[in-house]
Amino acid sequence: MKLRYGIFCAVFLFPFALSAQKGTRAPMSLEDCVALAMQKDVRAINAKLNTEMGRLDYRQSKLNLLPSVNPSIGAGYSFGKTINPTTNEFETKRYGSGSVGASASVPVFNGFRKFRSISLSRLTYRRGKLSERQTRYSVAEQVTRLFFDVLYQEEYLSLSQWRMEQSELNRKTVEKKVKLGLMAESEMSEALAQWEEANLTVFRAEQSLEEKRRSLNRILDMEPEEKLNLKKPEDDPAQASIPDPEALFDTYGNTLADARISTLDLETAKKELTASWMSLLPNLSFSASYSSNFSDKRLNENGNTMGILTQMDHNAGQSIRLSMGVPLFSAGSRYTSLRKNRLRVIRAENTLKDTDRSEREALAKYCRTIKRSVAEFELNRRRVMVAELAFKTASKKYERGLADLYELQATRNRLAQARLDLVRNRFDYWQGTRTLDYYLYGVLE
Repeated sequence: MKLRYGIFCAVFLFPFALSAQKGTRAPMSLEDCVALAMQKDVRAINAKLNTEMGRLDYRQSKLNLLPSVNPSIGAGYSFGKTINPTTNEFETKRYGSGSVGASASVPVFNGFRKFRSISLSRLTYRRGKLSERQTRYSVAEQVTRLFFDVLYQEEYLSLSQWRMEQSELNRKTVEKKVKLGLMAESEMSEALAQWEEANLTVFRAEQSLEEKRRSLNRILDMEPEEKLNLKKPEDDPAQASIPDPEALFDTYGNTLADARISTLDLETAKKELTASWMSLLPNLSFSASYSSNFSDKRLNENGNTMGILTQMDHNAGQSIRLSMGVPLFSAGSRYTSLRKNRLRVIRAENTLKDTDRSEREALAKYCRTIKRSVAEFELNRRRVMVAELAFKTASKKYERGLADLYELQATRNRLAQARLDLVRNRFDYWQGTRTLDYYLYGVLE
């Protein structure tokens, strides 16, 4: 009986225990969410695949320096009217034949095209790695924004619930005083309107939080309804140091992905221009080949069929070939390519200058955001202290009948807004510093 009861519990309670285990997730920091997004997001995965394909192309460009060797073997069977290879006359006798051969070729000089191909493939591979870094930064930036949006909406919902609780207390207090004849009916209507407005604010906050959670879950490849336990950062904006954008650019300007990509594009354009000049030079190539054949109708002097090895030896042929090509006329395509590559170099130089200016502006913008959030955090922190004192004073005055409901509502709203602004400043600081770190250092594997 005990055994049956144990099996019953194991079978019917295991799914519930499993679902409870799935619903329980350890607190996730921003770094945990970003690392998970790098494994789940399609953009990050495809960027990594593109980098791997670039590496294979670079490897293949180096293997192309080896000579090309092409062995061949063939066999045939002839019937009907055929030519006898010994008498050179038409016959109707069936016979079999075969052939073997091998050829090899290697370019002696072709304007160093293969070496240029290796160089260009290496640049393309390096550019692909930087493009992957850019993609990973874009994903990390989106995760960072959604992460702090969810935390902010949670704080906003908490403050909205606090306002609703205060409105509920006020409504009940006014209701009692109206029944006792200490307040007019109009005061009850105002208290009820405030309570309804607070309920609506809580409802909207809940809906907004749900949308933010779904957006974050989507990029993390999780179930839309799953509620993540997000862990807040612990650094305090009040103790923050403001970064200097010029110092950051002097230190990291040459390592940023955009600048390095523009530099590689300029280097690639210059190499393609050189390749256009070299394509006007003659090219040399060397090739060698070996071939032989056999047939069961070949006869020796005694009229017997010659052996296969004997035929292969007698019919063997070798050849070597050295050829040179001179590009005299190609309908102007080479000169057109030369002019276009000159323009590409100029375009790449302009892009590099614009990238330098854009990165300076981006670093300055990040630093301004951090500086503004730190300054506003300190101002709003003092503002919250004053608003809390004003709300306590207004509550006591309201209880004693020295203040009306409008004054209490105004001080409560100012306190709630001050707290919300303080939360926003803290999250702006956290988001700005983390985004700047990803921009400067990239996202680690």
